[in-house]
Amino acid sequence: CAAVAALLQGWGGKDAGEQTSSGQLESADFSGNFFGQAGFAAAAAALRHTKLRSLSFAGNSGGRYLASDVGHQQVRFHPIQLLLEGLNFNSSVERLDLSSCGLGPDAAFVLGEALQTHPCMQSLMLADNPLGDAGIRCVIRLLISIKSDVSFCNICGHREADAMAHQVRFRSAQPGGIYSLNLKYPHDRATLRTLLRLGGRSSAAGARGGASPATFRHFKFDVRAPRPNVACAEGG
Repeated sequence: CAAVAALLQGWGGKDAGEQTSSGQLESADFSGNFFGQAGFAAAAAALRHTKLRSLSFAGNSGGRYLASDVGHQQVRFHPIQLLLEGLNFNSSVERLDLSSCGLGPDAAFVLGEALQTHPCMQSLMLADNPLGDAGIRCVIRLLISIKSDVSFCNICGHREADAMAHQVRFRSAQPGGIYSLNLKYPHDRATLRTLLRLGGRSSAAGARGGASPATFRHFKFDVRAPRPNVACAEGG
């Protein structure tokens, strides 16, 4: 895992990708491997500092919804979601290939949330993944709302979602409601970030005297309960 992080940051050898004259990697291809939680977590941390323009994990066959111990609770999610969260802190990747990685609707939601403010993403390869209807909707919303100019997105060969994929509770058309979130799961963390972003827009709209699409009426972390509770209501 440390080696993966070093390669992505441009400290590794040339066999992992193409290096610029300054020593920074511009392209890294880790396709056809068996990355798990530790590997993707290391890669996500490295994305904060790397200057990569092209990144591929296509055909990764490891760790699909494997259970892992976080604290005293066993959680189960696709570990590639850790990598997708890392894109929140990256501003260089232009081409991302996640074909045949077992991405479900929960992973698609995490990806969509992470790329909302990405400045330069141009190409997304998401072919041959069990996105399901919900995942396809996440991808479409991403393409509509992303701030960068995505010119290519491939979802060929998509299929029904796996039974082990988590249901995404956030509803884009009607975000109002009560959310019970377990922040040990990446898709629930993505849900919280989405709600906070909507709350920020509501505050800005209210300050300008406009309509408020969604506001928080109640937002707390209950230390007595294993799952923090977030409530979001439509209207003022």
